[in-house]
Amino acid sequence: MTPLGAWATARPQALLVFFDAVRMEKHRRFVDLGCGDGVAVCCAALFCRAVGIEADLSLCTEAQQNARALGLAHRTAFLCADFRHLRLYPFDVLYIYPDQPLTALEHKLSGWNGILLVYGPHFSPKDWKPIDVFRWERETLSLYAFPEPRGTEKASGKF
Repeated sequence: MTPLGAWATARPQALLVFFDAVRMEKHRRFVDLGCGDGVAVCCAALFCRAVGIEADLSLCTEAQQNARALGLAHRTAFLCADFRHLRLYPFDVLYIYPDQPLTALEHKLSGWNGILLVYGPHFSPKDWKPIDVFRWERETLSLYAFPEPRGTEKASGKF
């Protein structure tokens, strides 16, 4: 828990499996909305350019240090800010491990083109259905595409 909300880290092994499954290398710019310690950003940086947005200054600093320690500073960037106040349109992949309902994000994505990756089963967009759900051990990643494809059936990617 931080003064700005709940925080948990995603498992790097699961992220690598998930990012490979969604073919992250085909995407240009990944952003982690609430990046915490930067684990997801560093994993994504192995596939494409990756940015982390974190409102908590100490976590943002830790994320930058982690990227440097892993030799990924040249493929990552970190911004200490609240993503709810930023334009997300330059990114084609949005990633979030939410600690609360995604209502504000849902409104923000009107007209956006890209994919939304939601880690964990706790909060999912209420008005959208995932086009794929990936599972690895106890972890899940749900993939939403925008604009939503017509006639797409939900698939299940198991590892």
